[in-house]
Amino acid sequence: TISSARFLIDPITLGRFFDVIKVDFSNDKIMDHKNGDLCNDKPGELKISINGIENLDPRNHAISDGDSINIKFE
Repeated sequence: TISSARFLIDPITLGRFFDVIKVDFSNDKIMDHKNGDLCNDKPGELKISINGIENLDPRNHAISDGDSINIKFE
């Protein structure tokens, strides 16, 4: 008899992705840049949009095929 099995795989979050590649990443920090650090002599801010929409909790975003993820520190 042949039976089929269904495997459930947890989605990979943006936070988990950065953990795996060993890049410090949180909702207000990427690598060594955090909100308030200077950027062009002004306090900078980390801004993350996913598919054109600002995301305030990017670590928990489950990455989907075709996502457009824009990460800026400015």
